[in-house]
Amino acid sequence: MKGLYRILALGTIGLIVAGCLSSSGDPAADLGKPAPDLSGRDLNGRLLRLSDYRGKVVLLDFWMHT
Repeated sequence: MKGLYRILALGTIGLIVAGCLSSSGDPAADLGKPAPDLSGRDLNGRLLRLSDYRGKVVLLDFWMHT
């Protein structure tokens, strides 16, 4: 089961990174634009959305616990 979670987590991170890349290939083209609206569930199953924290400093930690 741990392997499945690891695959899902890596796939999700890959999609997030791919969504953050500029279509022009120039990261400077995205400066000043809003971040993609990421969402996920906390350890209690509650939905968290990045847009809920608009205007606040947010640290995203993609640490995987095994």
